[in-house]
Amino acid sequence: VTNILIRPYKVDAMNVPPEFFDEIDDVRKKVEVISEQIDVETYAELYKTLTLFIDPIDGTKEFASGLGEECTILVGVVKTGAPVGGLIYRPVPASPSWALGCKAEEYTAGILDTNNSIKTASNVVKGSVKKGFVTTNGSISTFTDKLIEKLGMYRVCAGGVGNKVMNLLEGKGECYIQDRGVSRWDTAGPQAVLEAYGGHLSKLVSVVAEGRLDSYMYRKVAKNEPNCDTENVNMLDGRFAPVFTRQNLKNVCSNHHLYIC
Repeated sequence: VTNILIRPYKVDAMNVPPEFFDEIDDVRKKVEVISEQIDVETYAELYKTLTLFIDPIDGTKEFASGLGEECTILVGVVKTGAPVGGLIYRPVPASPSWALGCKAEEYTAGILDTNNSIKTASNVVKGSVKKGFVTTNGSISTFTDKLIEKLGMYRVCAGGVGNKVMNLLEGKGECYIQDRGVSRWDTAGPQAVLEAYGGHLSKLVSVVAEGRLDSYMYRKVAKNEPNCDTENVNMLDGRFAPVFTRQNLKNVCSNHHLYIC
């Protein structure tokens, strides 16, 4: 239970430090002003179809290990299972970078680190003929490792889903495969932003088996059904790795805007 209405403020059993009280009051007042401007009755049915996902620290491991530049704050708006609006914000650098997008309204805005002045990833090679393949900072699957080699690309390591998507938008990488489970609070905002900028977040199966970039949809899955299609692909490295040739990827990947989960 969260209490931000009456001081002292609490989040479950934890007390919010008093130095944050004024900031909480300020934000709450601003939200109340906005709410007064919205006709609830007119938009009541629309609200029922919307879900808001907020990730206050995307890239927790990086945050705890001194790689704050790779952490982001994420906000995603999902309508009937489809991400429709999002915000990615990097708060730690001296000059914060961010990206905002809503494909349906053809709207994008932001400040991107296109000059590579912030260390948001490692192994980024400026002016390289080879293209960067963004991966997690940790270990990667055999499938992903073989795919990078087969495509003649080089590995770019980065933490956090939001930060990885920002790296794609900034041209530091051409594509990224999430070879582990997907969490809605991690991908909702970044997916909406990426697709507003003209990119794609798709399931690997739709790309490999059908050659299509179907936008990822959030849906309930059956018991024991993998949350991410690459969990199936990883068990079949030999079968699926040859399917990806550089030309195949080129056909579905353009302008650093491909994120596959």
